[in-house]
Amino acid sequence: MPEAPNTQAFADHGVHVQNDVVTDTGPAITPVVQHEANDNHPSFERVGERRTFDLPRAIWLGMIACYAVFLTALLASTGGGRAGFAIAVSAVYIIMFFGTARVIARQGPPQSASPLERHGATLQTAFGPMSRGAVFGQILIVPVAVAVFGLAIAGIIAVVM
Repeated sequence: MPEAPNTQAFADHGVHVQNDVVTDTGPAITPVVQHEANDNHPSFERVGERRTFDLPRAIWLGMIACYAVFLTALLASTGGGRAGFAIAVSAVYIIMFFGTARVIARQGPPQSASPLERHGATLQTAFGPMSRGAVFGQILIVPVAVAVFGLAIAGIIAVVM
């Protein structure tokens, strides 16, 4: 096969000539025939997402407990009344949040136990492994802060009243 020079023209330069040698040493590539995907003849096995939450049950229970402490502290400190309705709406939203995660988790195949169920285990993340304590700290910092906030409000109202 005769080699043809590869020429490229640039605006401020002349014509540059490059000699690229291309050799065909590989086998011929055969085209892949796409099968029609329909209900009668499935062309491939469909497999869903295989990821898990990888969080131990203790973290989920800890989050729920923190929000329960927050709502209980608010309800106890306000005495119900007008604030009771807002607290009840907040409770419904919290139940929806955790309930939706639970329903979605049950839709897939049974999940294996979290690697964090064992003490000393690590959780693999996109940025490297995290220890059990680091995972608990990062996930529970906001719910614990919310619970402490609710208790602080109850404490302040108890002192003022």
